Amino acid sequence: PNPKPQTPNPQPLKILIIVYLFKTSINRMKRCLMLSGQGAFLSNMFKYLDNLTALGITETPKIQRIIKHIKLHDEDTIKKRTELTQPAVVINAYLKFMKNRETIIGENGLDYILASSVGEFSALAISEMLPFEDVLDLVEFRGQLMAKFFKRIPGTTYIIVASPEVVSEKISQTPGKKFEISSIFSEKTCMLSGYAADCSKPFIKDLFKGIAIKGISFNYAFHHSMLKEIAPTLMEKLRSFSFQDPKIKFFSNATNEEFTKENAATLLCQQLYSPVLFADNAKRVIPEIEQCFDLDSEGFFSGILRNKEQNMKKIFLSVEN
Repeated sequence: PNPKPQTPNPQPLKILIIVYLFKTSINRMKRCLMLSGQGAFLSNMFKYLDNLTALGITETPKIQRIIKHIKLHDEDTIKKRTELTQPAVVINAYLKFMKNRETIIGENGLDYILASSVGEFSALAISEMLPFEDVLDLVEFRGQLMAKFFKRIPGTTYIIVASPEVVSEKISQTPGKKFEISSIFSEKTCMLSGYAADCSKPFIKDLFKGIAIKGISFNYAFHHSMLKEIAPTLMEKLRSFSFQDPKIKFFSNATNEEFTKENAATLLCQQLYSPVLFADNAKRVIPEIEQCFDLDSEGFFSGILRNKEQNMKKIFLSVEN
C-alpha cells in the first residue's frame, strides 16, 4: 500500500516568526517626541502660516481665524500674553511636527511623547486624540480664561535652579505667603508660582539668595492651586469634545497617568491647577528611549535630559530642516 502523505507541521515556522518579531521589537530603536510649554521658542513659526496646505493641514475657517489673530502681533507681544502664547505654542509644535513628520515617525513609528504644560495640548493633535482645529479652539479658550483670571488676580512665576526639597524648605520659612511649587522639571530645577503681592522680585531674590533664578512671567501664576476657581468652566468646555485614544502614548503632567479618551478631560482640567510632573514623566519614559526629538530649537528640556542621560542620542529638529 502507498504510504499516507505527511502534512507539514506548521509549529516550527510559527515559533520562528514569533521569535523574529519579538527580537525585532526588543532591538529596534525606541523614539520619543518632546513638546515644550509656554517657554517654547517660537522663532520662524510665521514662515509656514501662509502655506498650511503644503504641510497637509486643512485650513478651516476656525483655524484661519485663530492664526489671523495671532499674526496681528509680533513675537515679543505673543510671549507676554498667555491668550496668544498658548495657541501659538500649539501651532508652532504642530507645524514643526508636520514639516518633519517622516523623519520623526520613521519606519518604526514613535513610541512616546514627553509634553510639558500646554505641550499636552500639542500632544492631543499630534497623537490624534482631537483634530488640530478642535485643539486650537480648546487652547484658545483656555488661554483667554486664564488671561481674564489673572487680570483680576495678578500672579507671577519663576524658575528656581534648586531641588524640590530645597524650594519646599524655603517656602516653609514664609508662612502666610501664597506661593508654591508649580512644576518639577528635574531633581535640580523647579518652577515657583504665586500671587504677585507675595512674590515680588526682591523678596524672591532674598529668599533664594545664592540660588539661580529666572523670572519667566510677572503676570501669570501657571499651575497654581488658585486656578481651581476657573476649573469648572474649563471642564465644561472639555466635555464638549469627543476625545479618541491616542495613537502615541503620553502621560499626564498632573498625575503621571497614561492618557485615554475616557480620562482626557479630567487630566487636562487637573493640569490647570496642579504641578507639572515633567521629572516623573521623564523617569517613566527615558529608560526605554534611544532617540529623542525636540521641537523646541532652544532645547530647554533636552538640556535637562542630556545632562541626566548622557547615553541618549539627541536629534534636534526645527522647521528649517
